[in-house]
Amino acid sequence: MPSNVRRRARNLDDQTIEQIVKILDGWSSPKLTWELLIEEVLLRLRVHYTRQAFHSHTRIKAAFAACKAAAKGLDPKKLAVLTPEQQRIARLEAEVERLNKENNNLLEQFNRWVYNGYLKQMDERMRDFMIQPLPKVHRDPSEKTAKAKGEGKRK
Repeated sequence: MPSNVRRRARNLDDQTIEQIVKILDGWSSPKLTWELLIEEVLLRLRVHYTRQAFHSHTRIKAAFAACKAAAKGLDPKKLAVLTPEQQRIARLEAEVERLNKENNNLLEQFNRWVYNGYLKQMDERMRDFMIQPLPKVHRDPSEKTAKAKGEGKRK
C-alpha cells in the first residue's frame, strides 16, 4: 500500500464540531475560505476534513457564515496592532454572538414544534407524554455479568 494514500478522517462528533466552531470564533484573519479553515483544522486538530464534511453540519456552516460576515468589515492593519487582551475580547464577543444566534434558532425550532402540534390538535395526553423527563440510565452491571465475575473469585 503506498504511503501517500490518505486514510479517511474520523467522523465529526460533537466535541470536534465544538473545536472547529471555536477556531472560527477566534479567526483573526480578514480572509476566510473553506480551504483556509481546512488548513487551520489540520494544523490544530491534526485531522483532514473536506469542505463537504464541514458544510453538512449546521453549526459549522452557521459559524462560518457569521465569521465571514464579521471578517468583511475588518481592517488587516488594525488586526496586527491588537493586544492579546483585545484579541481575547474579540474572540469572546464573536462566541457570544454565535451562541445567541444558535439559541435563537433553537427557540424558533421549538416554536415551530409547538405551532405544528397545535395544528395537529395535540391533546392533553400527547402534551403530557411529550414533556416527560428522559429515562434514567442504568449503569450497573447486568446480573449475568456480576454473577460470572463473582463465581471466579474464591476466598
